[in-house]
Amino acid sequence: MIISRGVAVLLGLATITAHPSAAGAARGHQAVEVSVQRTRGEQNLSIFQVSGGIREAGEVLRMVSSPAFRGLRSRYVPSDRSGRYRYEVTVTYRHGGHKRIVTYSHTPGAPRLLFEVIRRVETFPTPVFPPGFPFD
Repeated sequence: MIISRGVAVLLGLATITAHPSAAGAARGHQAVEVSVQRTRGEQNLSIFQVSGGIREAGEVLRMVSSPAFRGLRSRYVPSDRSGRYRYEVTVTYRHGGHKRIVTYSHTPGAPRLLFEVIRRVETFPTPVFPPGFPFD
């Protein structure tokens, strides 16, 4: 937990090195990183990142590299945002392109694919490091 100017910020972060063979992406649209920023009110912020290397990361990177994901709109916002989590999904592609999508939890009409990406990034397995890492 980070306290700054009286505001508590929770930070959850999982990062792994990108793997060059995240197959299935069209040329120039191969995702190398996905970030999900979840906020609720002014005092609750969580950031989750996935950037390749293990099987679960490859699945997420393939999902956001797909034409279906790349074709999503930039906003899926309900008329009533009260009491909902706000999600900002940012994808970085191999050749420097970016895609940013903003949505809220339980938004009617928001694509299932978008919430599946959010769920997978939020529940990404925590890396396991050997005892003493990195000070061996």
